[in-house]
Amino acid sequence: MKDIIAELTPYSNKEKLLRYAKDLIEYSDIIDIPDAPLGMPSPSSSIISCLVKDKFDSANIITNLRLLDINRLNLINTITALKMNQINNFLLVRGDLPQVGNKIDDITPDEAIDVIRSKYIDTNLGLLLNLNKPIREINDRIERRASFYLITRPWFSEKLEEVSKKVKGQRSKLYLYFVLITEKNREFLLKHLPIEELIQIEKLEEAIQKVESYVDGILFSSPMDHEGLIKSLKISHKFI
Repeated sequence: MKDIIAELTPYSNKEKLLRYAKDLIEYSDIIDIPDAPLGMPSPSSSIISCLVKDKFDSANIITNLRLLDINRLNLINTITALKMNQINNFLLVRGDLPQVGNKIDDITPDEAIDVIRSKYIDTNLGLLLNLNKPIREINDRIERRASFYLITRPWFSEKLEEVSKKVKGQRSKLYLYFVLITEKNREFLLKHLPIEELIQIEKLEEAIQKVESYVDGILFSSPMDHEGLIKSLKISHKFI
C-alpha cells in the first residue's frame, strides 16, 4: 500500500485552514504542513499541526521544521511540544533564506537527526533528497538513515531506481514530491519553478505510473488551488 500525502497550505485564516485540512484528511493518508515556504512569513507549521491534531484526532501529520530559523534548544523544545500532542513525524529542512529577519543557521538537517535521536529514539525523522546533486552527496544523506526521504526535484530522474534500492534496502521510506500546475496557480508557480518540474493534472496518471514502482508514496502539492489538489488526490486513488 502506497501513502497518499497531501500538502496543507499554511493559511492564516483558521476556519479556512481547518476546512481545507478536513478535505485533505478525507482524501489522503497523511497531510504535510510546510514551514514558511520560500522563506516568507506564514503561520508556524508546528502550531498549525497542533491545531489540526486537536480538531481531527485521527489526522496523520508530517510537520516540517525549518532549521535555518532556530537553534538546537528551540529544536528540542519544539519536538517535545509536538510529541506531547501526539505528533511524531518530522521533515527536517534547511529552508529558504528568510524574507524577514536574519538566519540562525545553528544546525543542519543531517546534524539534527543525531540531536533528536539522542533524546527521542522513537521519532520518525525525514530528510530531503535532490536528485540533481551528485550521487555521492545523495548517498551520504541516505547513510544518515532517516525514517523517510522526500525527493523534491526533479520528480523523475535516471537516478531514481538506484536511490530507491538504497533507501528501501535500509528499510526507510521513499516519497516523491508532485507539484501540480493548474490555470489558477500557473503564474505563481512559473515564477519559482521550471515548467519541466511541474505536472499537469491531465498528465497525472502517466506521471504516477512512471514512478510508483520506485516509491512508497507521493506528496501532492497544488499551491493556491485547493480544488485542483482535491482533484489530483481523487485521481491518485485510482492508481496508487
